Amino acid sequence: MNQAIFFKEWLKIRTTYFCSAIVLAAMTLYCLLRIERILAIKDVPHLWQLMLERDMVFVDVLQYVFPAVGLAVAVAQFLPEVLQKRLKLTLHLPVSQKRMTFSCLGFGAGALAVLFGACALVIGGYARSLLAPELVERIELTMLPWVLAGWAAYFLAGWILTEPSVRGKIVAGGLAVAVLRMYYVSLVPESYNGFLPVLAAITVSLASFTWLSVLRFKAGAED
Repeated sequence: MNQAIFFKEWLKIRTTYFCSAIVLAAMTLYCLLRIERILAIKDVPHLWQLMLERDMVFVDVLQYVFPAVGLAVAVAQFLPEVLQKRLKLTLHLPVSQKRMTFSCLGFGAGALAVLFGACALVIGGYARSLLAPELVERIELTMLPWVLAGWAAYFLAGWILTEPSVRGKIVAGGLAVAVLRMYYVSLVPESYNGFLPVLAAITVSLASFTWLSVLRFKAGAED
């Protein structure tokens, strides 16, 4: 049954997913070209100097790309269920509704993990050829809150889209903006290091909000 569920979800997101992969790949390449441009003008020691003295990490262009990708995948996955009123049919498949909901969310989150992981591996692999391990870690830890924001945007968008009432969607939208703002309180490199475990736990917990919307839908909380 899980294979059938995952295949159904894949059919919905595949076009958006490939487009998102292209956008993320292009922005990742742009980050690498920024570094290459500095190396073409100066040298590796100058690159180190910029990172240490000016707090440059060269990947800041990605900070809003991750949540944009998460949002796009969520819309592709959940909007058809709402517009075509397929949610009720989906919930009546011969599998528990809770398992169905979290299987769909798990598929989307896993698909995002592939994209985000590939981006991090490319940037990390390239950086390791030029920088000390401590500076590579600095880049990766600076990126991590933005990656978590990508998953947060996905879970929050799923919550908003599956919420059955307009009033509930408005409230959820306001809360979603406030939650996402939390991932961008400080853009100073590694400023979230001490808060990362809490931020990761909050991100994972956001998946439960979609289940709450499903429960409200089952209870008939529609306008």
